[in-house]
Formats: sequence, structure tokens, C-alpha cells
Amino acid sequence: MTTDLELHHLYDRVRLVRGKGNRRSGGLCVMTFVALLAGERHSDAPATASLVVRAFAVSLNDAMPDAERQRLKVFAPRIVGTADGFDAGRAGMVRRVMQQEVLPRICGDLQAHVPLSSAQHSSRDAPTSHAVKELLRGFTAAAAAEDTPRNQREVALLASRLLSACAEAATTSAARAWYWAQAINLLDRLCDVGVPHLRPGPARADIERLLGAESLAGARAGYVRVALQRLRHALAAVSSVAMAGAATSKPMAISIASAPPSGRDATGSKSVAPLVPEA
Repeated sequence: MTTDLELHHLYDRVRLVRGKGNRRSGGLCVMTFVALLAGERHSDAPATASLVVRAFAVSLNDAMPDAERQRLKVFAPRIVGTADGFDAGRAGMVRRVMQQEVLPRICGDLQAHVPLSSAQHSSRDAPTSHAVKELLRGFTAAAAAEDTPRNQREVALLASRLLSACAEAATTSAARAWYWAQAINLLDRLCDVGVPHLRPGPARADIERLLGAESLAGARAGYVRVALQRLRHALAAVSSVAMAGAATSKPMAISIASAPPSGRDATGSKSVAPLVPEA
């Protein structure tokens, strides 16, 4: 069974939900799924993930309708190992793609009032054209601001919120599908920045362990058990080497009467402690 096929079996056991989710129920957000694949504790801020990718993915995960959200599963293994120092490039790519490919469509839609609902025709909770304009201004300001780690995360977060707001405010299914597709496409490009083939990613053995666990909550205990077993084996190996060395060495017999004083040997040189002390 290939790793890709094993991952698809694992996707069947996971349902992406809003919020952090719970491993016992099998409901996770895309980032807690990343943490699970990386062998980390249950968290939507796994150490293995890029902060820019996290800012974009968490916001997108919580904004998407349930059916659309499941499309994010395939990105979880690709996000593992993205904490690689390439976040400046990721933020630059988000600025470029949004400004060249997405913002012209948003501005055209706002002018035509076709795919984005007006305040009079929107439901009470759906984003309106006014909300989209506010997010558009926020993203434009962030994209023009000084490029700092904080600004990089802000650019990714506002891009995700703007795309989500446009999709939710759309009045046609075609417009809605276009905005969700752009969000998915942008996450795909974020995962490609850097050197993907050098990232560790989830190991096949780890995927098999997740599939073999009775529940996703038991997977963490499985990681701990394996780590302890490896540690015990390593200590046993070191101990056996030490015992073998002690058994083959010939200790020097020195009588009390002839023992040199003050830690010196018979020649008056300073004695050296043996590498492997006697038991």
C-alpha cells in the first residue's frame, strides 16, 4: 500500500470542523490535523507549520462551508515542515497573486454589484459589499506596509478573510465557486514556496500508526510509547557495550602497602581515572 493511498484512508477518518476540534471525535481543523501528522500535541499552532500558512489556513478553515472545508485535508501533510524560514517569500507571493489576479475581479464585482450582495439583499449574517470594501482597504494597507514577520502574517490573514467574505457575499454559485477556488489555489501556492522536497513530512510509519490506532486520541500515546521503546533500546545497547568493555579489561592489582600516595602511580606521575569505572 502506497503512502498516498494510506493518507486517503486517513482522510476518511478525519472530518474538518470549525475551531480546533477534538481527536476523540475525529473532528479536527486543518492545523490540528497537521499537528497530528507531525506527532505534536493537539494544537492549531503546531511548531512544524509556517506562521504565514497557519494565518491563512486557520481563517479559511473556519470561514468555509462544511463541504468546501473538506477540500483542505490534502494540504495537511504538505504543511508539515513549512516552518522553514521562507515566510517572507510566502507573504510576497500572497501580495502579488492578490494584486494581479484577485483584486481586479473584486473591484469589478463591486462596481457591477453583480456577484456581491448589497446590504438590502443580504441575509443578516452574510458579509455585504460594505464589509468586503472594509477588508479590501485593510488588505491594501497591509500589503503596502513595511515587510515584517507580523506584517507577513497580517497580509496572509487579510487575504484569507477577503476571499472568504467575497465568497460568502456572492449571489451566484459561479462567483462563489470562483472565490473559494482562488482561496484553495492560494493555499496550494503557499505550500509550494520554499523547498518542499526537503521537508520531513509525515513518515509512512507514523501514518500506519495513526491508521492502526483505535482512535485519533490514542495516536499521541502511540508516539510516546514508540519513543520510550527506542530510548530503552538505546540505553540497553550502551549498557551492554559498557559491560563488555569492563569484562575484557584487566584491572591492575595494587596492594595497600605498595600503593603510591597522593593519587600518583609508582613512577610519581599523576594517575588517570579509567574510562569505564568499575561497578
